[in-house]
Amino acid sequence: ILDKMKIQTTNEIKYDLGRRQICIRKQQTIIIFNAMMMVASFLLVNSVEGRLPMVVYRTNNALRSTDHSKDFAGLNNIAASASTDGQQSLTLSDSEYESEDVSSENTSCSSTSGVKAAADGYCFGRQSVEDAVAAVERGELVVVVDDEDRENEGDFICSADLITPLSMSTIIRYSSGVVCVALSDERCNELALPPMTVNNEDPKGTAFTVSVDAHMKHGITTGISATERAITIKLLSDPTAKISDFNRPGHIFPLRAKAGGTLERDGHTEAAIDLSKLAKQNPCGVLCEIVSEEHPTQMMRLPEIRRFCKQHGFVLTSIVDIAQYRRETEL
Repeated sequence: ILDKMKIQTTNEIKYDLGRRQICIRKQQTIIIFNAMMMVASFLLVNSVEGRLPMVVYRTNNALRSTDHSKDFAGLNNIAASASTDGQQSLTLSDSEYESEDVSSENTSCSSTSGVKAAADGYCFGRQSVEDAVAAVERGELVVVVDDEDRENEGDFICSADLITPLSMSTIIRYSSGVVCVALSDERCNELALPPMTVNNEDPKGTAFTVSVDAHMKHGITTGISATERAITIKLLSDPTAKISDFNRPGHIFPLRAKAGGTLERDGHTEAAIDLSKLAKQNPCGVLCEIVSEEHPTQMMRLPEIRRFCKQHGFVLTSIVDIAQYRRETEL
């Protein structure tokens, strides 16, 4: 490939050790090799005046751009007219831009930083909740955001019944690492999980209990690995597990949820319980806040969360949507 692109100087080759990638640039073409030696080819595109330059890339046999707030019409037609080696610069007029397909989303409820309910009570739409429920039922991770006036964060949420070491590893990789498990009041009492502190001074009233690990009889060593955290979580969800099945303190943080779920408290704790129930699982959900990849010292906010979910294929919904869905379906 280097010969084909006629690479002459080393300054045309960049190494990204953090992402384990090699990037080769030649005129208007960029080729990236990742650690698996899979190749992605990109075409640089000149934008209209006032817009940042974009990169057009191919994924799932379709072309997309790095401007995630806009897409432009006729991408595949444009690609077909471009030279086969990709060395062609394109300039797009405003008329060639079109909005992303958000037909099921109330765009009026989304600000640049967070979400608020629209007139119909939804933000991302009823379909986003149904998609999230289906994903949780399949054992997948979903991303749930809260109101911009609240924490303004996105959390991974999944069923505690169906947690796997692989999904736990994904959570740890992209999150704060403080993995919590939402439990009902009754379940916390059954397992004798007292509040972490007598006086809860958390601004949002997050009801942490004492932390736990599964007991060593379940194959636990330190309790911190993805595999061992998954074991602990599955035990918390198992209605037959008893107090003696756990050591305390540990590396998993149970949270005591409000009985009314998101209709009583608009927190991720209650959203995790609601989604688990809607997915016909035990009322026990895993949750963990997602950290920004673009600004690693900060939490991920909505604009980046949208890009993140699109890139990795996670279903995105909000606490607002879950609560409204419950109002409609439980009447």
